Amino acid sequence: MAGDAGVVRLVSALKRDARYELVLFQRVADEDMARPGGAMAVIERLETRLRPLSKPVEAPVSDVVPGQPDVVIDFSMSQVAFDIATQARFGMWRLSSYAADAGWAEMSRGAPFVKVMLSRVGRDGEDSFLAAGSYDTKPLVSMTKAYLREKSVQLVLRELARCDVDGQGPRFEMVPGHASVSVAGYLGAVAGEAAGRVVRKVRSRMGRAPRQFRLRYGRGGLDDFDPASAIEVTPERGTFAADPFLFQWQGATYCFYEEYDYSRGLGHLSVARVDEAGWHPLGEVMRRDIHLSFPFVFEQDGEVYMIPETCAAKRVEVWRATDFPLGWELHTTALEGQAASDVVLAKHGGETWMFANLSSDSFGDFCSDLHVFRVDGPALKSVEPHPMNPVVIDSATARNAGRVHVGDGRLVRMSQDNTGGVYGYGLNVMEITELTLEAYSERRLRHVTPEQIPGVIGCHHADFADGWFVVDVRHP
Repeated sequence: MAGDAGVVRLVSALKRDARYELVLFQRVADEDMARPGGAMAVIERLETRLRPLSKPVEAPVSDVVPGQPDVVIDFSMSQVAFDIATQARFGMWRLSSYAADAGWAEMSRGAPFVKVMLSRVGRDGEDSFLAAGSYDTKPLVSMTKAYLREKSVQLVLRELARCDVDGQGPRFEMVPGHASVSVAGYLGAVAGEAAGRVVRKVRSRMGRAPRQFRLRYGRGGLDDFDPASAIEVTPERGTFAADPFLFQWQGATYCFYEEYDYSRGLGHLSVARVDEAGWHPLGEVMRRDIHLSFPFVFEQDGEVYMIPETCAAKRVEVWRATDFPLGWELHTTALEGQAASDVVLAKHGGETWMFANLSSDSFGDFCSDLHVFRVDGPALKSVEPHPMNPVVIDSATARNAGRVHVGDGRLVRMSQDNTGGVYGYGLNVMEITELTLEAYSERRLRHVTPEQIPGVIGCHHADFADGWFVVDVRHP
């Protein structure tokens, strides 16, 4: 396991963080580790030959400081680990993603996501539940398992941070039962997914853009907007439109959005004006040699700013309007070297907070982790990460789907649900119930899914201004 991507990621993070010391790193013999057997083992070997995974890298364990552990993290699922964990204050922790059959039960029944559990494990067989996160599945179980393992170590890091913050660690609950596995069911699900990919490729070659996003707008607010009855905007030929943001300025309502150009394979930013007479395109806002999307536009102290998604540049960029709505200049940058997606700012409790979806894994995933930072405002000279980052670990709710709305005594975050088997499946209205540098919590107020919107397979972004709402929907 020393070369496992999840283990490497966890050890690297622990060594970078001054709160922790690595006091023991013990390798377990291959014969003692939990591994899939029978048909599952054969299938996984065949898959990794057809679709090789990233090459393993050794965990950086040269600076281990001998001592008594507070927590033992076991990736081997072996009995050997119990001999080490007897004196650990917070016991031995295991991730279900490291079980031999991780991902198999869900994929064998065609489930679009896997729930990973972090548990405290007792030698007597009494396991206690610590935390959980949901992750979307990949086309093959071998890919899904590798993805789950690399991503889910974030659960360990967050719960270790909780131990550091309160000195008590996470609360313990009983672990849910184990689901059954059907190899035949898995093979059928893989065949169905492969057939769907072939159909989409054929449609694309026929000139029909598959799974295209389009904008819809109408009258409504956070509590009553109805994407099914909204007016749909037909995109320009060879493009799709997504990630819309409404902004009211000097008596008019504007919509900034991503316009994806199929011929370039990149998105640029455009703007339209919205009124009772309809939708009025005004032109391009920004076009570069990298993909641009998610144009979060906001005002502060009389200035208009925009934070577009520039994760390809591996930094957060803040732009200032010089000739609104089409003229902009670079104002500042932050998080240099970090791929950050869907960044928004919001004021709460006398502070300014930045919400971002970060990716540092080999899968380039932005959908399962939400990170929060306390910042000084649009200058971003001070960027302080929340100690519990990522504050949300869940493909069903983590990724931002618009701005954070402040008003009427509520702090409401729009988020994506990416557990429906397709990117951009659903939309959540999340109320943030606690936001301090010590804690973060939220609850879902509303869940919009394509079952509520005839003729679409997804709805993944929404914004509101001046009695208007705008969403994007995804077509088959």
